[in-house]
Amino acid sequence: MRCAAEAQLRCLRKEGSLPPLHPLVDLCNAMSAAYAIPAAVFDPAHVAGRLEVRYATGSEDYLAFSGEHERPDAGEVIFADQQDQVHARRCTRHLRPARFRLAVRLLRVCWQPK
Repeated sequence: MRCAAEAQLRCLRKEGSLPPLHPLVDLCNAMSAAYAIPAAVFDPAHVAGRLEVRYATGSEDYLAFSGEHERPDAGEVIFADQQDQVHARRCTRHLRPARFRLAVRLLRVCWQPK
């Protein structure tokens, strides 16, 4: 399965543009397409406790845009909250340890729960 950033770039090449979703999501999509890096936006009202970038165990729940519930594969890089709800997945096919640590540091800088 393709990572989200790769699928996004393929759509951009094929269609010439990305469908508008929400101003913040559109901004992240534009950044992701311009720099070929994954970017995500989270609604804090739907995040239980802390959000962390980690490898999935396979028991977490992800609510897809289709409305269906999915389980990420064990070892997949995910953004999950303290109730094992996945808020982003397929950010990358694999994340090397150095980039994984960078993603965690960036998340700590950008995400400050109350």
